[in-house]
Amino acid sequence: MSLAIAHFAVGTMATALLLALIAPHLLRSPTVLVAGGVWGMIPDIHWVLPRGSELVRSFHTTPYANLFWFHHYLDRVDPTNAETFAAAAVGALLAVLLICEVFTRVRFSASVVSPAESRQE
Repeated sequence: MSLAIAHFAVGTMATALLLALIAPHLLRSPTVLVAGGVWGMIPDIHWVLPRGSELVRSFHTTPYANLFWFHHYLDRVDPTNAETFAAAAVGALLAVLLICEVFTRVRFSASVVSPAESRQE
């Protein structure tokens, strides 16, 4: 069982990497990135549901929970809710966001031509 912040960080990280590859213009949308982090936490919703959580709890323990950004896998890798694992996930998230930022700036700066440059021809 990983801490919620680890699931959120991995979900945000996976969303950022996916966006950097297929839709880099959406990478600057905090709403999309947060939605990816929340998507990674959905299998843990049974902790806050008032009732009817048996079905969600049973889904949480299946490999199908990996559809939510590797949720089941993270729970198996970190069964003790280690704070160091969560801190490493947040650190990896920061590194991935920095790499995605550099990647998109380089990618877009090479394809964008300023009006001054276009008139020189």
